[in-house]
Amino acid sequence: MVSRKSQGARHINCTAEPAIAVLGARLALIAAGIALWFTTSVWVCHGESLAQVRQAFGGNFPRLQQLKGRYDPANLFHRNQNIPPSS
Repeated sequence: MVSRKSQGARHINCTAEPAIAVLGARLALIAAGIALWFTTSVWVCHGESLAQVRQAFGGNFPRLQQLKGRYDPANLFHRNQNIPPSS
């Protein structure tokens, strides 16, 4: 950063500094969100146990089991993160 005093009478436009700070803060939030997604997303890992899949889907797991029981009762689509159909 160039100091205004060191430049004498020359005018320096410092309006970009707040915009750069805002951009840096937004990029930090995006990076944190991406890191969180990669560490918790059910779509990134493979070969999870039922307990891990249940944990990844959280409170939505029972509802997803009901939907699976309605639309895929034979569990035809059982690859990747399998949600077994409800009985």
